Amino acid sequence: MLPGLDRFDESPIPYFKKFKESAEYLADVAEDIISERVASGSHGTDLLGLLLDARDDENQALSHDDVRDETLTLILSGHETTANVMTCALSYLSLSRQWYSPSPRPRVVYPMPRLIVLILFLTF
Repeated sequence: MLPGLDRFDESPIPYFKKFKESAEYLADVAEDIISERVASGSHGTDLLGLLLDARDDENQALSHDDVRDETLTLILSGHETTANVMTCALSYLSLSRQWYSPSPRPRVVYPMPRLIVLILFLTF
């Protein structure tokens, strides 16, 4: 997180309360998935399995918390990247009439206003 935001961890502001609840819920879901995978005895060959099998310089396995934190980082950064790419793609498509599909009957096509695209881009 950004430096200084820890001051808001116990804030009564609804946004920060909801953010904390959501972050805790996401961490709990990740904990459950990791625990189930470890209990199954087979780590698998996906990203979670690679993290569970990973070793540090001293040949020690990553801690449960490290695996959870890395998993959440990858999920959230993937979400942000996808949102940014989709915003840029929609912005580009809204500026190019050639990408609108032709309709068998005449209709009016309104491209997405640039302001909405800008707002979408800034919110992700």
